[in-house]
Amino acid sequence: MRVLDRLPLALAAVVMGGCDFSASTKIIGDTSPYDTADNADADTDTDTDADTDTDTDADTDADTDTDTPPDTGELLPADIDDDGDGYTENQGDCDDTDRTTHPETLDGCDGVDNDCDGAIDDDAPGDAYEPNDTTPYNLGSLEVDPEVSLAAWLTNDDDVDRFQFTIVDDTWDFFTLHIDISDIPADANYLVSFNRLRSDGDAPVGEIDSTFASGTASFEYGDTSGYEDGGDYEVVIESLGGASCAHSYLLAVSQ
Repeated sequence: MRVLDRLPLALAAVVMGGCDFSASTKIIGDTSPYDTADNADADTDTDTDADTDTDTDADTDADTDTDTPPDTGELLPADIDDDGDGYTENQGDCDDTDRTTHPETLDGCDGVDNDCDGAIDDDAPGDAYEPNDTTPYNLGSLEVDPEVSLAAWLTNDDDVDRFQFTIVDDTWDFFTLHIDISDIPADANYLVSFNRLRSDGDAPVGEIDSTFASGTASFEYGDTSGYEDGGDYEVVIESLGGASCAHSYLLAVSQ
């Protein structure tokens, strides 16, 4: 082969030998999506921040408000005075549809618990001696006023009337005490007791006498011994059946 014929092959060998085809070469104007490794976008967004925010709003403020129902600012029905008598059901009004029924009124003789105390007709009209179911009404000393008379009521079978009076008795003095109860309803059965509450001398306290009565009942008690019998005494009147606020009885005590 001639030298001139070998020249193109030699040049090609030189050119080929001076190029590194192991490296990628980007061709200008090449719009191929297949970039070579050297020209590849190394930003592969390897953000490993896995948003480990554990704020799950673990609010431990457990509302321990025991207000049931929740306070909404609105009045409950039992806090409203429906009848305008100044008392609500939560203030003790047992009938908030009747303005004559509330805790501060007097119980009338009408078969209704007007004063909401759980007892019917226990404050009869005109009975100025109530309440005297447990603490007696004090009539004072028979030394000052030797005759006492009054009208009172057992308004129902749960009512009890107690009347206390004082007897002054010096040594070697003598007295006779009269106790009379009348106008007891004929169809009622009353128990009347006469008790000594306190003694100025050695006389024992407690019950002296008692009787069942319909219509009338009487006691007579006298100091004939000359010993000290002064002190506080009591008459107790209670119903075993048939009491009525519509019917009063009369009590008279005299010395």
